[in-house]
Amino acid sequence: MRLSIYSLQETIFEGEAMSVSVPTPLGEMTVLDHHIPIVSTVSPGEIRCALPNDTVKILPFHGGILEVRPESNVVVLANPQ
Repeated sequence: MRLSIYSLQETIFEGEAMSVSVPTPLGEMTVLDHHIPIVSTVSPGEIRCALPNDTVKILPFHGGILEVRPESNVVVLANPQ
C-alpha cells in the first residue's frame, strides 16, 4: 500500500508500506493493504510503519487524522512531537 505522512511543515514519509499502526481514541488500529476506507482521528502516541525491507519506522506524534482510501492509499495528517 502507498503510505503518506504529512505535517503542516513538511512531508514526513512517502512510500510503500506493508502495514501502519496508529493509536486512535478507540484503541490501536493496524491498516493493511486493501483495508476498508475509513477516516479516524489519531491519538497522541507512536505511529509504526512496517516497511517492505523488513524495517519498522516509529514516529512519535501529538495526534492527527488518518484516511484510508479505496485504492490502498493511506494518508496521515499529523502533528509530530
